Amino acid sequence: MNFDPKTTERMKAFLEADQKDRDYREALDIILRLSGNIYWHRMVSLKGPENFAPVIEKRIRDYYQFRLRKVTHEQVREMSHKADAAVAEIPVLQEEIKTGKRPDHDYLPDNIKAAYIEALDCLNKMRELHLQIRTLALHRAACPDSEIYPFVKEIIKLDNRRLQCWKLYDTYKIQQDGTAR
Repeated sequence: MNFDPKTTERMKAFLEADQKDRDYREALDIILRLSGNIYWHRMVSLKGPENFAPVIEKRIRDYYQFRLRKVTHEQVREMSHKADAAVAEIPVLQEEIKTGKRPDHDYLPDNIKAAYIEALDCLNKMRELHLQIRTLALHRAACPDSEIYPFVKEIIKLDNRRLQCWKLYDTYKIQQDGTAR
């Protein structure tokens, strides 16, 4: 079952926002799209969504929790393997990372140097997230997939960005006349 990730993120943002900052009209529209109950939507709209705040919050929370649980164990396991493989590729020693620095690094434009720094930043964040996953697993014998999923998803995202940065950095060419290509 595929869910629109943007809707899931909007539900998460709604639930994490302070009550005074919550947009109950937007939440009501999300509930309409998910439930299809136009009569309930119309009634709540007319009487004011803020008057139904606890009900709207509960429904959004229920839909959100359902979506988190629907990320199957198999999907999370597959993503965990992908994240573990990405973290396993990370050089352990700083010397190994420094060998990836180009001899002409100091002559590169700032945006290319920034790609190198961003790639290193991605590596550090990936390590931190992986450590958090291991800590979760140690503290809770039966760590639910919904707790691990955000971490492995972020590791995979960071790994993709890291690879983009390395590619940009590694493939950048300086011409003989000193101009960039």
